[in-house]
Amino acid sequence: MKRILVAGLCLLVAGCAGSAVHKEPVGGWQTKSVEVTPEIESAAKEGLKHTLKDPDSAKISISSAFDNGQDVIIVCGSVNAKNSYGGYVGSSLFEVSVMKVKKTDGSEGYLGFSPFIATTGSPAFFLRAYPMCK
Repeated sequence: MKRILVAGLCLLVAGCAGSAVHKEPVGGWQTKSVEVTPEIESAAKEGLKHTLKDPDSAKISISSAFDNGQDVIIVCGSVNAKNSYGGYVGSSLFEVSVMKVKKTDGSEGYLGFSPFIATTGSPAFFLRAYPMCK
């Protein structure tokens, strides 16, 4: 009986040890670094601020930007903003997508959309999904 129990535990442990962490970006993107122009920075900050409880309190630091090869620029950085209680939550990593758009007046501009903010306690998933944002 002990042998069966020991054999079962060994199989259980061996099965758990075989799982590997996926280190590729979730979307499988091939990225290349791009310069963060004032227009891209402004669009990224505006796109990010729409998700915050107190957007006026946001302290945003942009660290890098990448072209994902699909006419979208991935902007990475960190943000610290106030929560509902009025206290700063601590610096969190973020990613926001920025796309070149044509405005109604015919000129071109940038639009920030689809922001993703890593919660302060769990940046591991964020860095697995966006390894270029290290």
